[in-house]
Amino acid sequence: MPPVTLTANTGEHAAIEFGYGAVPTLFYWFSPTCGWCELNLPNFEALAAQARGRYRLVAVADASPADLANYREKHRFNFPLYTITARQIGLYHFRGTPTSVLVSSRGIVLKVWAGAYLPTTLVDIERTLAVTLPGVSPSPQTAGR
Repeated sequence: MPPVTLTANTGEHAAIEFGYGAVPTLFYWFSPTCGWCELNLPNFEALAAQARGRYRLVAVADASPADLANYREKHRFNFPLYTITARQIGLYHFRGTPTSVLVSSRGIVLKVWAGAYLPTTLVDIERTLAVTLPGVSPSPQTAGR
């Protein structure tokens, strides 16, 4: 995977490079308007708390920097949130939201998990990352999506 240039909700740019760090990177692709992303949020927050130091966590949103700043304030995140250009979305395996992409420290894509952390995906993520997550209970609004 080539280096990724992202824009933080503060407007600052960040380059995520591979080959220099000692830990793998977990990209979490989401949208502030995605119902499944909202339901999956407790999983990503639990993952962020448990995986800190073992993985570099990068939350990437399908949103403008201003919308992302509002979303960050609403949810009181304690990790950085980024946006990405439309051209980069396909290049980095970001399809529908939510999607999680695990990349080795050398830049090799190891796993791609599409969708919310429902039972089968949840078990694979927990086993792969050595974490325990709360899972997702679909609400009536998202069950039909």
